[in-house]
Amino acid sequence: MTVDLPVERPSRPMFGGANLDTLYVTSLGVGLSPGRDQPEAGSLFAVSGLGVQGLPQTRFKG
Repeated sequence: MTVDLPVERPSRPMFGGANLDTLYVTSLGVGLSPGRDQPEAGSLFAVSGLGVQGLPQTRFKG
């Protein structure tokens, strides 16, 4: 599966929301290609409707 975002450098994806069915993706706002207009670089994106879910985080008991 590919998710297109309006930025050159997406970074950390993770699932969230009540059902873990929203994909959140941060993006980098530094180190971008010169001359490429990216006003949304450095933003957090939320993508829903992908038809997939994440898994709940396992807590460390140690």
